[in-house]
Amino acid sequence: MHRPERCLRQFGIRQGIPPHPSRDDKIHQLTRQGRNNFDWATLHRPFVDMWNERYNLVVNGEQT
Repeated sequence: MHRPERCLRQFGIRQGIPPHPSRDDKIHQLTRQGRNNFDWATLHRPFVDMWNERYNLVVNGEQT
């Protein structure tokens, strides 16, 4: 997952102390094994929604 608040200085924007990274490692541990009738669209819906909101999450900040 992209963390823009960790690379603001290289674009001349004041960078504060970034928050602790919160990764959902559970998504990387999933397999399709034994899940024939699993609704994958429901599982991935939050990630698709985040992707669809990407243009609304542009980082703006004070120039240094």
